[in-house]
Amino acid sequence: MPDIIKEAEYIRKMVSNEMYDISPHANQRMNERNISFEELEDIILNHHYKRGKNEGNSERYEFYTNTKDKIIVALGTEMILPVIVTVIKGGC
Repeated sequence: MPDIIKEAEYIRKMVSNEMYDISPHANQRMNERNISFEELEDIILNHHYKRGKNEGNSERYEFYTNTKDKIIVALGTEMILPVIVTVIKGGC
């Protein structure tokens, strides 16, 4: 079982060094929800996180604020860079 703290800190380190990818879906959601790259990075670097699963049972990380803004990040064993897979604003 992966160490959630180490993996979340790895994601944060990569994001702080601007070493991450954004999926086309996440990019579209950022535009629709008017979330900037600075906001996205702030949520990942400075807020809460937990490990979650998608509908297909793939594990991912959820970085979120108290206002329910959420950034979903995939970090697979074969991945070099974390991938932002979707962006949620205010629980939408």
